[in-house]
Amino acid sequence: MKTNIKEIAKITGFSTTTISRYFNHPEKLSEKTGRKIKAVITKYGFVPNELARGLRSKRKNLVAIILKKEHESFLSFPYFSVFSNQVLKTLSGEKIYTITTFEESDKKPHMTYRSFVQKNLVDGFIVMGMAENDKRIKFLLDQNENFVTVGRNHSSDNYTWVDCDNVQGGFLATNHLVKKGCQRILFFGGFLESCDTKMRLQGYRNALEENNIKFRRNYVYPGDFTGMIMQNPEDNFERFADLKTLIINQRIEGVFAVSDVAAIGLIKMLKHMKIKIPVVGFDDVSLARIYEPTLTTIRQPIEKIAEKVATKLIQKINGESPQSEMVKVELIERESSNIS
Repeated sequence: MKTNIKEIAKITGFSTTTISRYFNHPEKLSEKTGRKIKAVITKYGFVPNELARGLRSKRKNLVAIILKKEHESFLSFPYFSVFSNQVLKTLSGEKIYTITTFEESDKKPHMTYRSFVQKNLVDGFIVMGMAENDKRIKFLLDQNENFVTVGRNHSSDNYTWVDCDNVQGGFLATNHLVKKGCQRILFFGGFLESCDTKMRLQGYRNALEENNIKFRRNYVYPGDFTGMIMQNPEDNFERFADLKTLIINQRIEGVFAVSDVAAIGLIKMLKHMKIKIPVVGFDDVSLARIYEPTLTTIRQPIEKIAEKVATKLIQKINGESPQSEMVKVELIERESSNIS
């Protein structure tokens, strides 16, 4: 027997409104009524259609994370695994579910968001990989869509964001290397168009300035180095001949890497080159604690950030106006910065 709310109402003798209330606001029903409805739905194996319910209420109970196509390797980042897991836990607790996909490669970044909005697919968006003059943000604001960003740019007063203090993190990492006696410090990894990378670079520059060390543009080596985490790193390091030349010719004394993944990849390369210099990462993913040497890094509370992002998006979907929030970071000293 195909059972729906109307059938349950007919069998129990209650109205469809009462049956709907059982699923949405059971606390408003008496215990006797609740027990009778429960007995019937258990007998007939009735499962409410969440999608149909969402359509009737104009709520889809879905949110989207749309990643930049050029950041495809981000899916393999330990950061994203921890972040997305906590987002899923927080949202699913409210019976809201997540779609994760990439921007359409043949279109401008905001056009994928336009497609989602035009098709009325989701209740809101979690936006990652922030850039200055980000057209995605302008589009979502213009469409009055619900969204929360991970990170921020200089127009951050216009939308809700959650971010760690990237400038302070860059300062702490670089200052730590200076205190270890390093003067020629390499800034390694990241996309320079990324706001996170820009802010960490600003922290790096602030620490150099405070310690009366000249900033050198050629000590900034950006890029995506996920591929350096390989079983056979020798197969991958040949394409970094210019990096090897930079480290040797400029007598680099220490490295601040914009992520733990970049830091560990570089440490592997340095081992291959038989070079020992201090390295500091950023994130404090679980790999940082078990890699050899254990990684000195800037800890950002990834799970806390994810929970705050998801919670604020729920609030937005419910018509509230949550405040943006900055989360503190801290230096975690381990073995990788005690190498000389």
